[in-house]
Amino acid sequence: MSAILVLSIGIRLIAFFISLRVWHRIRDWRIGFLALMLLLMAVRQGWTLIERTQDWHTLRWQAWEELPGLVVSVIALAAVFCLERMFTELRRRTREDRLFNDILRHTFEDARNFFTHLLQALLHHADLPLQQKAAIWLKNEEREPFRCIAQIGDPPQPSRPLFSCPLKPKPCADSHEIKTIEIDAKGIVRLCLKGENGCCGWIELYLHPDSRLNPRDTRLLEHVGQLASLAYRRQQADRRIAYQAHHDALTGLYNRHAFQTCLETALKDVRHGAPPYVLCYFDLDQFKLVNDTCSHAAGDALLCQIAQLIRQQLTPGDCFARLGGDEFALLLRHCPLDRALERLQKIRATLNDWPFVWEGRTFHVSASFGVVPLSSEPTSAETALSHADAACFLAKDYGRNRIQIYRSSDLEISQRRQEMNWIARLEQALKENRFELYAQPIVPIGQISRPTARHYEILLRLPQSNGVEPPASFLSAAERYHLMPRIDRWVVCRTLTLLSRHSNPTTRFSINLSGQSLGDPELLALIQEGCQHFDPKRLCFEITETAAITHLAQTQPFLATLKSLGCRLALDDFGAGFSSYAYLKRLPVDYLKIDGQFIRNLSQDPVDLAMVRSINEVAHILGKRTVAEFVESEAIMQQLIELGVDYAQGFFVGQPVPLKTVLQTQPQTL
Repeated sequence: MSAILVLSIGIRLIAFFISLRVWHRIRDWRIGFLALMLLLMAVRQGWTLIERTQDWHTLRWQAWEELPGLVVSVIALAAVFCLERMFTELRRRTREDRLFNDILRHTFEDARNFFTHLLQALLHHADLPLQQKAAIWLKNEEREPFRCIAQIGDPPQPSRPLFSCPLKPKPCADSHEIKTIEIDAKGIVRLCLKGENGCCGWIELYLHPDSRLNPRDTRLLEHVGQLASLAYRRQQADRRIAYQAHHDALTGLYNRHAFQTCLETALKDVRHGAPPYVLCYFDLDQFKLVNDTCSHAAGDALLCQIAQLIRQQLTPGDCFARLGGDEFALLLRHCPLDRALERLQKIRATLNDWPFVWEGRTFHVSASFGVVPLSSEPTSAETALSHADAACFLAKDYGRNRIQIYRSSDLEISQRRQEMNWIARLEQALKENRFELYAQPIVPIGQISRPTARHYEILLRLPQSNGVEPPASFLSAAERYHLMPRIDRWVVCRTLTLLSRHSNPTTRFSINLSGQSLGDPELLALIQEGCQHFDPKRLCFEITETAAITHLAQTQPFLATLKSLGCRLALDDFGAGFSSYAYLKRLPVDYLKIDGQFIRNLSQDPVDLAMVRSINEVAHILGKRTVAEFVESEAIMQQLIELGVDYAQGFFVGQPVPLKTVLQTQPQTL
């Protein structure tokens, strides 16, 4: 029976030492209290055993009495083991939580700071047999060598640049899959960092000599590597998004937003007395030719090569951007105007000497430059760019392939600026339907008093706070910036809408079309649809002689389509060109509107009289009717009657009035 006592004492002593070891590791008072109780119980039983070793009978009964204590000791030992495992797991999880929390807290920092904190967290919070040295190797581009971006201690450096990842592919079906973790014979632990295009780096850790990682430690490091990879991919995505927000996707140059930011900074520097800046806005001459004759791929290649060509001639601090299409901008930092002109002349000459070759075809490249010396005058980046844009347009007007300096006193630049200001107003007017339609009568000569069978020309007006703007104020800007097709579509749509409510079949209306609208499929579809709900014989479309001759290839089929619908056609401003008679037979027009420059002085100028007589006779021979514009006096009207001109239009006949007023006064026919 003494064996029971000895076993009980031994179990309690073992439990005590285990509890003491656990308490030493965990420092929890409950484990310490349990160890102390087990020690006291073991001492008590040992003392009892020593006192009663002479009395066998008593010892026997004492052993039986200690049997429940033995059971308690076994239970206590099991409890110690369970507590040890529980507290060890809790301690490990607490350290792992601290590790991952510390890593996650720095995931939104830049890569260098994030990886530095990751190494510190691994070495301080992870319960791993690691030396106090570590390093992280990364590369951004495919052809770049790996570089150490973060380290702790003094890890060994390679003797040559590393271009390939030391982690080998796994021996599995997918041979391109890289190992997540690898431990070599020297005790170096490498954790793979997986970027968007595979392995982009690794974390390098060093084990203590003669130590090894258990499976749980390996899984922990794998999780750390996965978390680091996710964080780095997020950082890569953030960098890519930030890059795309400030750079042009095609050329890699700054975009308009980033350039305007640089320009605003330069303007602030200049206002505070910094050395001068020079802004240059330029676009390529005949870039559309490359796009149309080759392809858009050729145009993109041209833009990329030009961007690279010019980038090589810039100095540190210069800002180069693609604003859109073939438009570029340069901001030359701390550069006087004369020095800037020298540099721009060199860039211009480089472009002229450089041939662009695409699929065996060679194109010679040139550009028109608008230059603005930055001073206190441009109050914003938008104003400065507007000035440079106006100077660039003037350079194109002067013959292209030249450099034009902006000067506020230049009248032509002032005109360009006014045209550019008009564009925003016209866009707003189109959006808000602020245009108004007027109508001016066209009356048969000799029958002015007849109230029926009248003909009106539709005229466009733009109401402003200070009155009504005539089309002469804004049409040149609309043509230069290619807004005329949209304006023509608005006029046609609005006219057809108003006329559909007017049922007088004897009234005809003429609508002017610009040369830019000839061949416009949207406009043609709009007219075709309108003719289904409106008598096309009541419509007459006017195009200028210059537009018809300039766009002859587009004009002929366009006019033929309108003619087939039943519409009437008129050639406006006839006589303004020098090739009128040569092309007249090829255009299926019904009316010739004689240019007003021949009508104004008809009663005093014999040359004008001869020109009008000639135009009228040729038109009648070809079966066309004539309309005299700018009829402003009775004397002119008498001359037109003598010449046999068919119709008259001008202030003497009738001034323009709102179209709604004309429609309200016209008699309705059911």
